[in-house]
Amino acid sequence: MPDATPLVSIVIPVFNKWELTRACLESLRRHTPGDGYEVLVADNGSTDGTATDCAPLGAALFPGRFRQLSFGRNLNFGPACNAGARAAAGELLLLLNNDTLLSPDWLEPLLAELRGDAELGAVGPLLVYPEEPGLGVRVQHLGISIEPQLYPVHLYEFFPADHALVRKKRAVQALTAAVLLLPRALFFQCGGFCEDYRNGGEDVDLGLQISRRGLRQACVPQSLVTHLASQTPGRNDFEKHNATVLKERCLKDFVPDLHHHAARDGYELRLTEFLKPYLTLPERRAEVLDRRMAAGFEADLCREMLRREPLWIRGYGLLARHCEDRGELVEACALRFLEARFRPAVQVFRELHRLALLTGNGKHADFAAARLHWMLEIVSPGVLVAAAREVAAYMSLLGLPDVAALYGSWLDRHAAGAAGRMGRQGP
Repeated sequence: MPDATPLVSIVIPVFNKWELTRACLESLRRHTPGDGYEVLVADNGSTDGTATDCAPLGAALFPGRFRQLSFGRNLNFGPACNAGARAAAGELLLLLNNDTLLSPDWLEPLLAELRGDAELGAVGPLLVYPEEPGLGVRVQHLGISIEPQLYPVHLYEFFPADHALVRKKRAVQALTAAVLLLPRALFFQCGGFCEDYRNGGEDVDLGLQISRRGLRQACVPQSLVTHLASQTPGRNDFEKHNATVLKERCLKDFVPDLHHHAARDGYELRLTEFLKPYLTLPERRAEVLDRRMAAGFEADLCREMLRREPLWIRGYGLLARHCEDRGELVEACALRFLEARFRPAVQVFRELHRLALLTGNGKHADFAAARLHWMLEIVSPGVLVAAAREVAAYMSLLGLPDVAALYGSWLDRHAAGAAGRMGRQGP
C-alpha cells in the first residue's frame, strides 16, 4: 500500500509489450513531480518481461506507491481497468494506456480543469501521434464527436498539433480512455467499464454514461501526451462486435454533433460518394486559397497555407505533385496520406498506395489498399442508398433538417448519376 492516501490512482492495463510499459513508466516518473499519486499496473497475464521486470522497476521508480495486479490470464481492457479501479485508493482515477509517453507538466492542467468546474465529469489531454517525416506532430485525439451515421470519431484527427482550433475550449460527448481523469466515485456510479466490449468502445460508452448524469467532458490541450496508438495485439479484431454492443446499449444517447463542431469552427459537413461524412472548407474560403496559388506556385507558401488551413484539399495535390517532380517521395506520400484522411476518394487512395509502395511505407500502403478494397469491392450501391434514406429520416426525427437535407441531396445525386449511366448504356 502507498505510504499515504494518494489524490490520484493511475491505473495502467497491460498485456505483454514490456518495452512499451517500461517506457511509459519511465516517462511517468520523469514528468510527474511530487508523490500525490500511486501507480497500479493491471497485468492481463503477460508472459514477457512484464511478468519479471515490471514490479522491480515500478518499486524503484515509485517507492511505496506502486503495485502490480497480476490476473494470470487476459481479462481484456475493460475488466482489467475495473479491477485496477477497485484496488485503487485515490479520490481521482487516471486511466493510462501503456502505449503513451508523458510530457512535462502533463498532469497539473488536467487536475486544475477538473477542480475548477463542478460540471465537469472527466477530462483528458491532447493526444498526438509520434512525429513522422513529412507529417510533423499531428492530433490523434481532441475529444470524440458523433457523425450523423452515429459513428464516434476523433475530432480534427491529423490536424497539426499547434493549430489554433486545437487550443479552442469545447465540450465533447466522450474522451478516449488512453488517458482519462475522473473521480473514482463517478467511475463506479457509471458502472465502471461495461465488460461486454472487447478492447474497444468502453470509453465511448462511459462518456455517454457520464453525460446521462448531466456532467460535461473536456479535452485539455495544455496537457500533451504522445500516443503510439493500437499497440495491443488484436486491438482491432472485434470492431464489429464492439460497434454492435455500443449501439445496443447507447443508441438512444447518441447525439450527432460533428456538424455543430464544423459550423462553430467555420467548416461544412459533406458526404463522399460512398456516404462517408467529412469536413471541408466552404467554397468561398477554398477559392481564396486557390487564387493565391494561381498567380504562381510557391512550395513553402503552400506548406504554410496547409499548416494554417488543413482542410484546403486542393493544396495537398498541388504540393504532392511538386514534391514528386523533385523526387521528394516521402513528403509526397505524407501529403497524399493527409489528403486521403481529410477527403477520402478513390483516386487519392490510388495515389497514396502508389507512393507508399515506392517509398516502402507498408503502413500507408495497407491503409490505402484496405480502403480501396472496401470502396471498389465490398460496399454496394443498394446498401448505401438504404443507409442514406435511414439517416435522412432519423435526422428529421431528431429535428436536424440541415443534416437530413445533406443526405437527401446525396440521394438526389446518386439517382441522377444512376439515370445518367443507364442513359449512356442505352436500351
